[in-house]
Amino acid sequence: MAKGKTKPVHESFYSKFVENENDVVGLLSYALYQKAWHQHKETLRNKYPDGAVPENEYRTYQAMFEGQIPAHKKIAEEILNKRYENFAIMVHEKINALEENVKFIHDYSTHLPDIRDQVNKRVGFFGRPFWQNVVASAAFPILLGLLILLYKIGSDAKMWPDNFSWGSSQGTESKLSKDTIPPH
Repeated sequence: MAKGKTKPVHESFYSKFVENENDVVGLLSYALYQKAWHQHKETLRNKYPDGAVPENEYRTYQAMFEGQIPAHKKIAEEILNKRYENFAIMVHEKINALEENVKFIHDYSTHLPDIRDQVNKRVGFFGRPFWQNVVASAAFPILLGLLILLYKIGSDAKMWPDNFSWGSSQGTESKLSKDTIPPH
């Protein structure tokens, strides 16, 4: 290390925050401490632009932050408690929703035979009641035949005027004369 510099105190603080590798509160409080350390380091850079920080600055820093270890741990516990509380609420809501779904499925399954019977009564074996299909199948060709018969009777009986046409140009030629057509 350069002259006038000592080993940063924050490296020896890890064991004061974290008791073991599963100490989540300790790890989070150490992360909070690291954040504060980086903010303090920025302050020291501004105060000592040449990078030579006196030893007493480190001692002051160490004394200041050793007193804040319990505060960092308390803040970490509060953060984790709030996260766990939010997580517990979310899990509770999901469990309630699942219980409602299970109740719906249970209600549905107990009423399923009744629903199946009602559907079979209304729909029948072929999708619609069988006799409806028979009547519809017979009625369509009969109605179509009646329409064709009426058309044939009407055209044979000369019910229509001589100049009437079904869309052809036959009846319209006699009505138009060369006088009604405008010159070019």
